Amino acid sequence: MKRRRNRGPLWTMMTDVGFQLIAVLLVLVTNFKSEANSAKLAAVELQEDNDGLWEENHGLKGQLEDTEEELENYAENGKRQQGIINRLTKDLGVLGEQLGEKTEELNKLRPGGPVDIVMIADCSNTMTPHHERLKKAQLSLFQWAPRLSSRCRVGVLGVRDGVVYRYPLTTINPPWKDGGKSQSQLIDFMTGVKTSPSLVNHAPAFDEALAMLPDSHRATRKQVIILLGDIGPSELDGSGYVFSAREMSVAKDVASRVRRWAEKGSRSVGSIYVGPDQQTSIDRKWFQSLAYPSGQNFATDSTELFNVIFKAIEQK
Repeated sequence: MKRRRNRGPLWTMMTDVGFQLIAVLLVLVTNFKSEANSAKLAAVELQEDNDGLWEENHGLKGQLEDTEEELENYAENGKRQQGIINRLTKDLGVLGEQLGEKTEELNKLRPGGPVDIVMIADCSNTMTPHHERLKKAQLSLFQWAPRLSSRCRVGVLGVRDGVVYRYPLTTINPPWKDGGKSQSQLIDFMTGVKTSPSLVNHAPAFDEALAMLPDSHRATRKQVIILLGDIGPSELDGSGYVFSAREMSVAKDVASRVRRWAEKGSRSVGSIYVGPDQQTSIDRKWFQSLAYPSGQNFATDSTELFNVIFKAIEQK
């Protein structure tokens, strides 16, 4: 029987140290693998971050390029707009100079003497748009009245089958004098004047107009009649634009009386015909025959109302 060899304390110590070294190596290897895996994961995450950053940077670069292109377009547009602004500024300066010159000329004008204006307006249903133009002409007259006349009085007669609206001769003051009261009163009256289907008879209106502008006032003020309509003096037989013998007689009588009134001096008549504009129309010829002292006081477009009124007032 073999005896078991006793290795002694040194062997035991060396064995313990060996096991400890192996344990340390195992720990080191485990830690190294763990750190390697962590490093690998970190590398993957970093790559992903880099890829994201590259895509983001690429997108920003594209946006930057688009922005630069837009800025270039804005710059070009800005140059063009600046050119337009410069040109308009120059034109505005020229217009300002012209306006200044005209204003200076107007300021040199001295208003004429007093003037009385009676406006006769057809109020049948075909005249609605022309009434709006008459109001605009009156507003223009308000602006010019202080330069045209030292005292301007305006009256209105609305006509259908005779006189249906009356506004007596009333002084139209500039706003600084009565706060615009006289002007607004006339415009309010005109707003209340309505058109309606009806036959038309101007003759009674001329009777009233001539009574409003008597000879006794002619020495102290100019007198003006303005007529606006689309049919001759009267529709007595209801046959529309066909003149009967009776209507022709009324037309001649009215024209004769108005001409005798106007020829006495310091008077004028303006007429605006807005009916069918055939040169052979008897209605048109009748309106034209009333214009005095010249054909410049006749028009066939209601947009010319203020020009006709202005000329009628300015004529000596």
